[in-house]
Amino acid sequence: MTPADIAEALLNPLAAGARSAQLFSLSEEVLDQKAVMNELIAQTKAVHGGDLSRLETMLTVQAHSLDAVFNAMLRKANQNLGEYLPAAETYLRLALEAQAQSRATAESLAILKNPAPFTFVRQTNIGNAVQINAGGAQHRPEPASGESAVVPFEAARQG
Repeated sequence: MTPADIAEALLNPLAAGARSAQLFSLSEEVLDQKAVMNELIAQTKAVHGGDLSRLETMLTVQAHSLDAVFNAMLRKANQNLGEYLPAAETYLRLALEAQAQSRATAESLAILKNPAPFTFVRQTNIGNAVQINAGGAQHRPEPASGESAVVPFEAARQG
């Protein structure tokens, strides 16, 4: 393999996803990376074709899983409230983080199911009573001491 081939393989999102699936697989068996890549390709093509059903399922399951984590951490916090306040605080923090992630996942699902409508705005510049100063340089009085002199653009450009 050339260095370019190696770089492409390392930066390919499908290959990275296949490697991650292997690393975090709960299966005792070693996953076939080619089979995982083929499944990811099929799922990616479905999304590109407009089929978001798998993503909807994934987000729904994740929201419920995060809700289960929230409730489990809340129960653990309650068990530790009387004697182990630092542990109870840690469990409460974890519960609130899981709740926030569950809410964000549910929000992502809602946006996926009900995307915001696009609004196309055409800008029209209409000037009523527009003043155009196209005349020559005008005489300006000298500024009083301590004031800054305003130099017309043409004079500044020529000067």
